[in-house]
Amino acid sequence: WTDAILAVSEAVRDDILRSDGVPRARVHILPYGIDPEPYLALPDREEARRTLGLPRGSAVIGTVGRLEIQKGHDLLLRSLADLRREGYDAVLLLVGEGRERTRLSELAAELGLTDRVRFLGTRRDLPVLFAAMDVFAFPSRWEGTPLALIAAMAAGLPVVATPVGGIPDVLKDGATGRLVPVDDVPALTAALRDSLRDAATSQALAAAAREHVLTRCSVR
Repeated sequence: WTDAILAVSEAVRDDILRSDGVPRARVHILPYGIDPEPYLALPDREEARRTLGLPRGSAVIGTVGRLEIQKGHDLLLRSLADLRREGYDAVLLLVGEGRERTRLSELAAELGLTDRVRFLGTRRDLPVLFAAMDVFAFPSRWEGTPLALIAAMAAGLPVVATPVGGIPDVLKDGATGRLVPVDDVPALTAALRDSLRDAATSQALAAAAREHVLTRCSVR
């Protein structure tokens, strides 16, 4: 009975056509857009970290998303453990709530990361959270087009993500960020390590990502 269906990316349209038996002519792509203004002038970095009670001098990796298997938070915890074993003084911010909260807390304890992971719950102050981060990680197993990822790009953060759903439409590997295979902890760890170690490349990728959002992913 529907005259038109809007999909947020080519990948989502393909999924609808494959799974739902909808005629191709009825499915149209309307990419997500955000208002980038709140993310263009972030709060003071050190003040944001003090507000969140983060240790001075630590590298801060963060992500925003529901605590669900889809989002790959377990992969991030294992990558953080790898980085810690390599000697990196890193902290992980997990922003969001969901059904995996207890399991992720238990995994963090199992990996010896209880004091290095902050479960921040649902938050609305994304500019403060982005200001505190060195790297934004988004290792999803499947996606549509994640608005949190686009917001992080607008904030000028180096981004590490997986090429699922509509993510490749907004994030190009080696041009506006780093893409790693799904469920690949060593690759995720390597990309996070490179992001933290190679500041010049990370800053260049982040600047290109912000420009891409302003020109292609803005509501304007």
